[in-house]
Amino acid sequence: MDKAEEAFMKSKSITDEEGQPVLRTWQVTWDDGLFRRLTDEFCAMDGVHGMQDDINRAKAELAKAEDALIEYGLSIVPAGISQTLKGNLHKIKVREKLLDLAFRLDTRTVPRKGRKA
Repeated sequence: MDKAEEAFMKSKSITDEEGQPVLRTWQVTWDDGLFRRLTDEFCAMDGVHGMQDDINRAKAELAKAEDALIEYGLSIVPAGISQTLKGNLHKIKVREKLLDLAFRLDTRTVPRKGRKA
């Protein structure tokens, strides 16, 4: 499987932010959408079967939950910051940081919508 993945990634001619060739899908850390597309394409090409439907359903549910958590995080930050972050949500590092901050948030310190603090 490693050789197949390496051949697949070489055929895509993808380089990292430093211009080095990327030989594994997990090395695509700068663009979540690209990572997901490459992983899905490789798994389909490689003939990974069996639990693939379950895996795809779980990935879709996880993505939906992450998106909801990120949307919540964006709803409580100032508008200017929110717009800047929305423009960079395709970057894995930005998504990871927003998720991390949302998980660490003490919701008792955030006023609920429609209720005064």
